[in-house]
Parts: sequence; C-alpha cells; structure tokens
Amino acid sequence: VGYIAILYDGKTVDTLPLYTAGAAERSSFISSLKSIQALTQSRVFRAGAIFFAVVFASWMTVEYILLRRRRHKWDKYFSMKMNPSPTAQKKDKK
Repeated sequence: VGYIAILYDGKTVDTLPLYTAGAAERSSFISSLKSIQALTQSRVFRAGAIFFAVVFASWMTVEYILLRRRRHKWDKYFSMKMNPSPTAQKKDKK
C-alpha cells in the first residue's frame, strides 16, 4: 500500500513497506490528483506556463495599443464630420 520511514534526528534510518490485511482498491480520484500534482510541479509545465503568460500579456498590450490608435483615428474622423472646418463650409456654399 505504501511505505513507512523511520526517522532519527531528522534523518531516515530505514524505510519499510506497508501491507494491508485485506484487499484494497486504488482510488482513481486520488491517483488523478497525484498525476496532476506531478505534472504541475515539472519544470516543463512551469516553463510553458510562464511562456504562455508572457505571450498573452504581450498580445494584450499590442491589442490595447492598436485599439487606442483605431479609436484615435475614428475620433479624429468623427470630429471632422461633426465640426467641419470653416474653409470646408465655404467650399460647400459655392
């Protein structure tokens, strides 16, 4: 079923196997949790998560900058339509 460690002064003296008196089933839920824990503690997973976070933050920053540029162009275009310059009004009257 598992192992028991005998410690003395913080050092492992011996490790012995544990046995059950009857049949024991392995819990699939706990086994899945252990697999997930082992995956998330691996260096590859952590490096991938950091890479994903950096790429996502960069993408969001670029999207924000592009959105501001588009909004600025739209505001400039819309303000010219609503408040045409005096020279444009004179041309329209002729």
